[in-house]
Amino acid sequence: MSDSTRLGVVGAGAIAQLAHLPVLAKMRGGQLVGVCDNDRPKARALADRFGIPDAMGDIEDLLELEELEAVVIATPNHLHEPHVLSALAAGVDVLCERPLALNAKGVERILSAATRSGRKVVVGNNYRFRTDVQALARFIHGGELGKVTGIRAGAYQFKRPAEGWRLRRPESGGGAFFDHGAPLLDLALWLAESPEAERVTASMERARSAASVEDSMVAAV
Repeated sequence: MSDSTRLGVVGAGAIAQLAHLPVLAKMRGGQLVGVCDNDRPKARALADRFGIPDAMGDIEDLLELEELEAVVIATPNHLHEPHVLSALAAGVDVLCERPLALNAKGVERILSAATRSGRKVVVGNNYRFRTDVQALARFIHGGELGKVTGIRAGAYQFKRPAEGWRLRRPESGGGAFFDHGAPLLDLALWLAESPEAERVTASMERARSAASVEDSMVAAV
């Protein structure tokens, strides 16, 4: 068996093409052995571009690869939970793009499955690993800045085209908050060392008739 961790990528969309595959293809200690997408020709083209031996059209085929050790789940939101559960059932570790599932019950099912299988599940909350955030965390957690009494975070983005799965709630699970708010909330809570929430208030708006998800949201914890 190779000293490198044998990795697979599920999903061949923008985040896989622009972030995961370019990094994993060059990462020391990792070996990309397969990529899968329901658009198999796209998966094959990406496999050829990044020197990956196998391309599949179904996650089950990827999970049958010999000595596969870990997968990256980079599919649309509604597929995260079933794909993570399939990977855990196959006995491999998982890095999943956020959100881990569309609701809390889905997250609980994944955590239970991870415990039963003894495998690791990590959510792609990559903001925690930015160099500026790591430096700030050292100051906060080391006490140099005193006691944290509040954190304010926000994100402003250009409007998305009025089409695609991200604007359909059954597939996306949510809009502005799932895309931009949840990772900022995770970052704020992590920097504050995960205090227990006593009260939460939130409001959201949906301005575009073509979308079934929110365009904007404000939350106070």
